[in-house]
Amino acid sequence: GGSPTASGGTPGYSYAWSPATGLSSTTIPNPNVFGITTSQLYSVVVTDANGCTSSDAVLVNVLPSNVLANAGNDGAICAASGNTVQLGGSPTAIGGTPGYTYNWSPAAGLSSTTAPNPVAQPGTTTTYFVTVTDSKGCFAVDSVVVTVYPRPSANAGIPQTICLGNSVTLGGSPTAFGGLAPYTYAWSPSVGISNATASNPTANPTANTTYCVTITDANSCTASACAAITVNPNP
Repeated sequence: GGSPTASGGTPGYSYAWSPATGLSSTTIPNPNVFGITTSQLYSVVVTDANGCTSSDAVLVNVLPSNVLANAGNDGAICAASGNTVQLGGSPTAIGGTPGYTYNWSPAAGLSSTTAPNPVAQPGTTTTYFVTVTDSKGCFAVDSVVVTVYPRPSANAGIPQTICLGNSVTLGGSPTAFGGLAPYTYAWSPSVGISNATASNPTANPTANTTYCVTITDANSCTASACAAITVNPNP
């Protein structure tokens, strides 16, 4: 329909669109067309308050398009790690008529909502959608999931003081918690430690030493903590 679809005559118009295929309504001045797969000629008969009529027709063309959207592969990051995931494919738009525009949603955690390959850093697990529109106005939609894993915590134990020649047990009870078990452990420096990959190794330092542990959970998320060990000389 036009703007307006009817003019002149005596206002109080009624509308009759045909055929009904693909029309949101056959009796309103400006119906929407959707779902048609081939071009369609629509006609409208307008009747005014005095019963006088006028007709017009409009051709709605259906453009052939094989435009496809590629939101990329699902990804994962660890919470509060600073890691990111790049979205979109290589390329993100395929087929159709080049001259594409991109619309990503939701916007939360995205470096851009209009770039073909934005960077995502959501705070929680998020499904992102991209709508690719080609230069003919044809569009396609795809989605990608970015999973945010909970980050674990590490406990290297409390600062301790020992006499030279004595040993001390490192780590907490537990040394790793949160995230997803099982965990792996890496202590440094490894000098003077009974087992640098144990959760609670024994240390026998000969000088003041700060031991740090990095724990890695089953999702490959990491956390670190340190404990200072003071070594007093014997009298």
